[in-house]
Parts: sequence; C-alpha cells; structure tokens
Amino acid sequence: MEGGNVRKFAVIIPSLLSLSFGGHSSQSYVIDTPSLKYFKASDYSQSSSCLIVNMPNLEEADISLSRSPDVKKLLEPFTYVKRLSLNLFYNNAEVVYGDDIVFNGLEHLKFRIGDTKWSKSLLWLLKSSPKLREFEFEVYQGDTSVCWKELVYVPQCLLSSLETFMWACNNPTTEERDLATYILRNSCRLRTARFWIGSWLDPQKKLEMKNELVLSSRGSTMCNLVFDNFD
Repeated sequence: MEGGNVRKFAVIIPSLLSLSFGGHSSQSYVIDTPSLKYFKASDYSQSSSCLIVNMPNLEEADISLSRSPDVKKLLEPFTYVKRLSLNLFYNNAEVVYGDDIVFNGLEHLKFRIGDTKWSKSLLWLLKSSPKLREFEFEVYQGDTSVCWKELVYVPQCLLSSLETFMWACNNPTTEERDLATYILRNSCRLRTARFWIGSWLDPQKKLEMKNELVLSSRGSTMCNLVFDNFD
C-alpha cells in the first residue's frame, strides 16, 4: 500500500505472510504480524513514528529510508530476519551502538547507502550478525567515521561464517577501499569476493585499485577474486 494522505494506520493480522508499504506523508503506524515472512518498507516521512512488534517468522526485510535518526532502534524488531536489505540515504552517526541486539538468524546482508555517514551502522551490523554468510556493500557517495585500518576487534561473522562478499562503488573513497581490504584480510572462510566499479573512473586508477586488491593480504586461502567492469 502507498502512503498518499494517510496519517495513521495499523496492521494487526495474525495470518499475514507478506507486507509492503511506502509513502511520504504517513505519521505513525503499528504493525503486529506474527506469521509475517516478507516485509518491505519505503518510508520517507521526516517525522514518522512506528511500532513494529511480534515478527518471529520473518525471513526477508527490505527497508529504504531517507531519514532515520536511529538505525539501531529502527532494526530492533528485525532480530529474527534471515535476509536484510538496508538502503540508507540519511543516517545519524552519533547513535550509540551497543551489544544488546543480536541478529542470530541473519545470513544475507545488503547494505546500500548514499549521502550518509555509514560506517558505524555497518560495523554494528557486522558485529551483531554472527552467522552472516553473504555481504553486499553498495555505495554512491558519503563519508565515514570508522577507520577500518585501525580496528582491532574483528566481528565473529568474518572469522567463522562469511563466504561471499560483493562490493560496488562508483568512485571509491579511501575509506571504501579500506573496507574492501579489511574484509579480505579478516574473513577466514571467504570463498568469493566480487568487485564492481563505475565505468567513468580513470582506467589507471582502476588498474591501481585492482592491483591493490590482488596484492592485499587475505584471511582465507580459498578466496577467489572476481573483477567486474575493471577493464
């Protein structure tokens, strides 16, 4: 359903399996769907408030937000999800992330960001997802607040479960390149790392980056590097 002029709505359906909604004007909503397996939300309201409870059977969630003051609070109801696609186009980097939320079922994470301070949210998600097997990272522009080179703590998923890493950037910054080498260096069970870069980037810079990735240290001897659009 689309937001339109709707200001408030509630979805309380015990048997519901799939729910999608989006819009610009909804101010508040309540969702109580214990059988839900698929959830998709595109909520661009600057002042919306929500209450989402009781989704123990959730398998997949696709969330797109242009304004989210607290990513941690936003994702609290989704601890059971197996596949999460998170599209952030605004993020408050000052949020304090703790260890009180764990995504024990999360196996696939797609993290897509635009003009945002993204790295604290991503680091928290990696730390909170001990069974993550597939990680997709896609960025268009933004800055960072975590220095990947200086991190001492390595998320458990990199040490024991991550097998596939996909990285896509139009015009990679130093921080985004550092994330790529950090994943390669610390992922002990990684099998495939696929890299894509914007077609308009200078060919020489592409070659330099490709060489940097090829020569970077790897935590897994089984890791195969695949380069798309680097020629």
